[in-house]
Amino acid sequence: MPPSPEEPPETLPPQRPRRAGDQPTVRADPARRRGEAAARFTPGTLLAGRYRIAGRLGRGGMGEVYRADDLKLGEPVALKFLPQAMANDPAWLARLHDEVRIARQVTHPNVCRVYDIGEIDDDHFISMEYVDGEDLASLLRRIGRLPEDKAVDIARQLCAGLAAAHEKNVLHRDLKPANIMLDGRGKVRITDFGLATPADKVGKTDITAGTPAYMAPEQLAGKEVTKASDVYALGLVLYEIFTGEAVVDTDLIEEIRQRHRSGTPTTPSSLLAGIDPTVERVVLRCLEKEPRQRPSSALAVAAALPGGDPLSAALAAGETPSPDLVAAAGSSEAMPWAAAASCVVLLAAALLALVPLEAKVSLYGYAPLEKPPAALVDRAKSVLTRIGYTDQPADTAFGYGAVWEYQFWSEQQEGAPAREERFRQARPETMVFWYRQSPRRFRPRPTTWLQGGRVYAQEPAWSVPGEAHVSLDLAGRLRRFDVVPDHHHAAPDGERPVASEAAGFGDWEAIFELAGLDLDAFAPAEPRYHSKFRSERRVAWAGVYPEAPHIPLRVEAGELDGRPVYFRLDGPWEWPAGAAGGGEAAPEPTFRKRLADAIVRWDLPFAMTVGMTLLVGAGCLALRNRRLGRSDRRGAARLAAYAFAASLLAIVLGGGRFRIEVPDDLVLALGPPTFIAVLVWLCYLGLEPYVRRQWPTMLVAWTRLLSGRLRDPVVGRSVLVGVLFGIASSLLFTVAFFGPEWVGETPPWPKLGNFGTASVMRLPIARGLLVLPLLLGFIHVLLLVTLRYVLRVKWVAAVVFLAAMPFLFFDDRSVQLMPWTFIAAVLWGGLVLVLLVRFGVLALMVCLFCDMLLWEAPLTPKLSAWYAQATIIPVGVVAALAAFGVYAATYGRPILRAVRAG
Repeated sequence: MPPSPEEPPETLPPQRPRRAGDQPTVRADPARRRGEAAARFTPGTLLAGRYRIAGRLGRGGMGEVYRADDLKLGEPVALKFLPQAMANDPAWLARLHDEVRIARQVTHPNVCRVYDIGEIDDDHFISMEYVDGEDLASLLRRIGRLPEDKAVDIARQLCAGLAAAHEKNVLHRDLKPANIMLDGRGKVRITDFGLATPADKVGKTDITAGTPAYMAPEQLAGKEVTKASDVYALGLVLYEIFTGEAVVDTDLIEEIRQRHRSGTPTTPSSLLAGIDPTVERVVLRCLEKEPRQRPSSALAVAAALPGGDPLSAALAAGETPSPDLVAAAGSSEAMPWAAAASCVVLLAAALLALVPLEAKVSLYGYAPLEKPPAALVDRAKSVLTRIGYTDQPADTAFGYGAVWEYQFWSEQQEGAPAREERFRQARPETMVFWYRQSPRRFRPRPTTWLQGGRVYAQEPAWSVPGEAHVSLDLAGRLRRFDVVPDHHHAAPDGERPVASEAAGFGDWEAIFELAGLDLDAFAPAEPRYHSKFRSERRVAWAGVYPEAPHIPLRVEAGELDGRPVYFRLDGPWEWPAGAAGGGEAAPEPTFRKRLADAIVRWDLPFAMTVGMTLLVGAGCLALRNRRLGRSDRRGAARLAAYAFAASLLAIVLGGGRFRIEVPDDLVLALGPPTFIAVLVWLCYLGLEPYVRRQWPTMLVAWTRLLSGRLRDPVVGRSVLVGVLFGIASSLLFTVAFFGPEWVGETPPWPKLGNFGTASVMRLPIARGLLVLPLLLGFIHVLLLVTLRYVLRVKWVAAVVFLAAMPFLFFDDRSVQLMPWTFIAAVLWGGLVLVLLVRFGVLALMVCLFCDMLLWEAPLTPKLSAWYAQATIIPVGVVAALAAFGVYAATYGRPILRAVRAG
């Protein structure tokens, strides 16, 4: 690109020096300067059979501008011709084409429209909108400063026009009063995009192109030209509008540089005593030497001006506000320290109440968990060694499980111990420990890789020869083991020989000792259990539990090639219903039980159907929004990057099964995060513009965060409030567990949660880092905005939203807790409404993250317990989020001043 006629003298071609005032402007009937060169076209000249010249509007270094009538469309236009000396210069022609190409990208009422480029007898010209008025430079010379109300109106229009260019990634680079037109109605047009360029294509050689008096310090120094440079020029223009004086009154580039180095501009209040302090503050912020200290965008400047609301104005005009306009909306005032301290006190009180209550509604709060997992793993390995399985495994897994069948059976029996007493006993057990080992690495299902390739007691299925499974009670006593033999295929029932007496393997007494039982106290019995794997001999014994003589106990075992391949302790709750000597037939399941079973059975297909529908629908909406130019592509890309990184981190934290050196694992590990990232990207591109159109105030803090403004007070306030509401949400659903007990009903069974995994310390954080909170937040926002769009009336949409909330929490445990979960869900819907309407989407996302983190974590007030770390880590994460929220929310408000004021 050739040097601009607006460049300082030292960078200009020798034959074309120019001053700032030489720039042509599109104004009607300007006074002719005495001695001016004759016009190239006289009035009445017909060009290209279409344009009839009405007169010359101006002449400068960039060429001549004529007013003409477009005979084809019947409208007045302005035609801009290159200077005759440059008419055939390829560099200047390229510059002219660039001006048209770039200017046509920006369509806004406050930007002069450029129509097309044409050629007449080797004269190239641009056709553009004709503005019947005068340029701002001429107006200021004529009347001095503008009245403050008019100046604010013009300033806001300037900000809107410049923001429209920046939204298209276009830098104007020559914003000055001479390039700003006002029509007869006072409407502003930004003109002359001759030096404009995409923000990512500013070359090192043309950084200093432009008018020196309106250049930012970094531009004059030849360092960079960014949107902040245009904001600096905007500040210079605003300074002139409000004061009538220019900040820089010289075109000597060295003198201008010296002024930038030596001090700050004269404050507007020293020139005009009655100027609004808000205006002065905005102007001086635009004129900061450091680009990062200036307002983040032109819209932020408009939002800071006194009076008016650009966001409301855009909505009233039927426009979809841009993400930058949304980010600039609202106040950026720091949160008072007193309010932040109140939030911290409430947060601490809610946590102190939640931890002990959570332990009361969780199985681990009752079960005797004296032995840590490492001790139970060693015990399981010693059991296998004692039986004769000594091969070194290639992979292992362990975790905890619950035996709810025992609890269900006990509640049908007369004289059974109280529920809490049963939870606290080690045998018959409600909570058990399981251990698996395999000669090959486990191949978890792909759906579990977002939880670190999680291995369960029964998943993946037992299929590898030599794989062993051991189940212990919490005291470390054997309750079951199974080994997949070399002949691992299932055999028909008729091929399994039956033996009523022990034969072959002669050390059953040692296995009974591992189970904490006395073989002499049991009598041989007829085997009933059929393993799905081949066994040469099956044996069985009958007796009772030593700790509960009133409960019958069966011991079933099998052997192959002289070694045991299974051993199990079966209480009556595991016997086939109606079998001889077996347990009683199970009672007819209740409606709640059938409903819960149906929900669990259809949970995965339903989730997959909803996921694919959301993916396809969001993809179609994303294409439409992109075609209409409404998508927030920058925000979507950043959010997708977070989703990918967070999901990948969740794999590493979730179960530790991710091994980058194994190619298959790498593919499986990267697949789900990639899918999640694409889903989040499409959902955001498809849904976010509609939220921005229907309820843009919900996105203020969210868009500020996505734009990188981490220390923004609005972002900090949303994070702090989201943490507080997240703790309140966990507390709300924990209290719901006590509802049935308050009215004399049978309370639900405690939850096991993620205590049933090997990664009991890490999985809650992994699930929180999973984009599940993000996707749940999308669902809540989509539901509310859709209801608002369909029902039109906000309060009606809010009522329907509250009524729909229980169905988002309708799982098997919700069925047990009816109607308490329904009540809690409606209250939760109220929290969501308050968060979204008052604090926005970011607060909701933080709330969901904290709620999931605390709900999944095994919280306990017993800090001496081996699993206390699983309490400390999640609570520490929540506290760190709250600390960040306080820091950002009060950023810029000195605490000492607040203390003195108090």
